[in-house]
Amino acid sequence: MTERLRERDAPLQTLTRFDPGSWELVSTEVRTDTGKWVKSTWRVRADERYWWVVIGLGNALVTVIDVDP
Repeated sequence: MTERLRERDAPLQTLTRFDPGSWELVSTEVRTDTGKWVKSTWRVRADERYWWVVIGLGNALVTVIDVDP
């Protein structure tokens, strides 16, 4: 995962430190058959850009996407 963050020139320190108090929740995914949470997507402002950060089970960082044009 850190390789992908580096490829996207993402600010590692900010995006790998989950902070639900200052991050904006964009969406969550829940399994319809069990009702259990699967992953969530958060909008984060870092290095003067907005990023979507996807967090999966076990607080695992799944991916980051630069959402600024």
